[in-house]
Amino acid sequence: MKVKNAHTILVQETILECGLMFNLCRVWRNETGMGYTKSSVKIFMAQLASGIPLWKAQKILRPVHYGFKGSADIIGYLWDARMIGLEIKIGKDTQSEDQELWQKQLEAKGGFYKVIRAKGEAKLFLEGIYNG
Repeated sequence: MKVKNAHTILVQETILECGLMFNLCRVWRNETGMGYTKSSVKIFMAQLASGIPLWKAQKILRPVHYGFKGSADIIGYLWDARMIGLEIKIGKDTQSEDQELWQKQLEAKGGFYKVIRAKGEAKLFLEGIYNG
């Protein structure tokens, strides 16, 4: 069984918390990262099995990037169609430069952004927006 880390747990709790505020917003997990094309992985594995050195076989792998670098862990929209971004941070974690830039761009376009560090913060944040 896979053990969930604190970040994953807080992301899930925050999404559930927002889901209970269905009249205020809709949110979802925003995945970002990199993987490899299926065809390049098949060729890579075949080359390794045939005895080709790892350094040489790795050249065949073709990366695929997805999501926007620096975007929030959770994104969605409010009842009035404005965008929200919720960035989950644990302990003393801080935003990267890309995350700060994404936050500034979102807020410049009328969206809302919040760094969430504990369960319950998203609810307070959304209620604060709603109650103005």
